[in-house]
Amino acid sequence: MPGAARDEVARRAVGQRRPRGLADDASRQAVEALSLSLTAAFGWPGSGGGLAVSRPAAVPLRRQGRTGTLSVSGPTRTGEPQELEWGRPVRKVPDAVEILPTGPRPRLRVTRGEACATRV
Repeated sequence: MPGAARDEVARRAVGQRRPRGLADDASRQAVEALSLSLTAAFGWPGSGGGLAVSRPAAVPLRRQGRTGTLSVSGPTRTGEPQELEWGRPVRKVPDAVEILPTGPRPRLRVTRGEACATRV
């Protein structure tokens, strides 16, 4: 919690809405902070926090009511496609994202097209 006062950190460390670790091992970390409507996963291929990724990635998810904004950042900066699975319905994606036909969990392919590109 960068910039948070010591008493704020202590207050958030207890109680039902405290941040909760979802995954923490040598290849990935994931945390959920319900009070911030945020889930974030960082790491290498695998799953954690309801997300699964095909390549190294940082994936923050910000919920807003019944919708959410899912972002993907590839730390290798190669521009190669990134596939991810998310356990929620997907209704709208930008041009650089394709919804892949799959089983019960939506699978998305993010194609940045060039190294270090930003897609909004």
